[in-house]
Amino acid sequence: MNKIARLRVGFGVLPLIFGFFFFACGNDDVENGKPVDTHPIGIAPPKKSSGIITGRVMLARNVYASQPKSISISKDTDICGFSKSDKSLLMRDGGIENTVVWIEGMPAGRSWPFHFPALDQKKCEFKPRLMFVGVGEEMTVLNNDGILHNLHTYSRINPALNIAQPKFKKEIKVKFEKPEIIKIGCDVHSWMSGVVVVADHIYYAATNSEGEFNFLQDVPAGKYMLRAWHEKLGELSQEVLVESGKTTEIIFEYTKIP
Repeated sequence: MNKIARLRVGFGVLPLIFGFFFFACGNDDVENGKPVDTHPIGIAPPKKSSGIITGRVMLARNVYASQPKSISISKDTDICGFSKSDKSLLMRDGGIENTVVWIEGMPAGRSWPFHFPALDQKKCEFKPRLMFVGVGEEMTVLNNDGILHNLHTYSRINPALNIAQPKFKKEIKVKFEKPEIIKIGCDVHSWMSGVVVVADHIYYAATNSEGEFNFLQDVPAGKYMLRAWHEKLGELSQEVLVESGKTTEIIFEYTKIP
């Protein structure tokens, strides 16, 4: 690693210094007989005119993080169970899982390279919790629980959706026409939550269980603004210089839990 940029910031959108990456996201096992790999890693080494960015998203050492709380359930317990663990903030050794990282302002037009089988509602949880989809790409929402769910999107740029999905409607199709990070929920089961990232270019990533992201897809040399967003902790940003043939390691560090 030839360069390490570190900057402590508080909650909110703050300037920082970063580099580039490619994408990863939460990991679920098998859905509908197909593996759901929500941690795809970059697909090519850098070209001579490009560089690599790797990094980690962390919680500062002096910030106290409580253990995930248990959520009691009294509805549809035969399917949902009697309790769920709050997965809105998952950490390991200070690294924060399911943080979205992307380069701002990259030109649109290159097709999204990863395609997931579907967003499932299984045992009253969204699987995967964090999902990527391309702008204008049709997304399948499954209901394998055999009970009433509904997809409620809390979008600001795209039109908000609130679609009932009864047990006989095994799948619905939705699409989003503008790039946005969208929180989703189910009004029938209030603890259900997730995130759909609508991407207009390929330079997006999400952190794994260690808080790490890795971009092997070539990034043209130059200066960029890198942003990180977490559903509970908010947004951070760093400016990064990508140098030809070099790898830069970036640390995003949250210093406050709301």
